[in-house]
Parts: sequence; structure tokens; C-alpha cells
Amino acid sequence: MKDLVKAFDLFVRSKIRYSIYNIGRGPKNVLSLLELLNFLNEKLNERPEIKYSKWCPFDQRVYISDISKVKENLIGNQQYPLRKA
Repeated sequence: MKDLVKAFDLFVRSKIRYSIYNIGRGPKNVLSLLELLNFLNEKLNERPEIKYSKWCPFDQRVYISDISKVKENLIGNQQYPLRKA
């Protein structure tokens, strides 16, 4: 979350008047929904009930944001790993 807030702050402070950016963790920091639930369980000692259903034809199996534009224009190589958040 810190990296998202930092991106917003850097954009507001920049000379860029408008642009569209993909914001995400990028290919080196992929996190599945199950990994996120496990992380939240570790931190909060709670886990929601998980229900599985059939795969829908248009579901996206994996999504990795192309964050090259936001890194180049705003953030550089600054990162805030989830485990340290």
C-alpha cells in the first residue's frame, strides 16, 4: 500500500499533468489470492471461508501489472515488500 500512496504523491508533485499508469506488484512480486489469505491469517489470526466454484471461460488465471511506465516516470526502483508492510 505504501508504494501506491508513494506513486500518488510522486504524481501529484511531478510536472506530469495527466497520464495513465498500471499500478501493481510487477512480475517479481506476484502474489496469489491464497497467499494473500495466508498472509492475512498470519497477521490477523483470522481466515475467511473459501468457496470454490467452476472456472469461468473468461476468468483471468494470472494478472501481472506492467509497471514499467510508473517505474520509469515516477518511482524508479523503490519497493515496499508486502512482508515488511
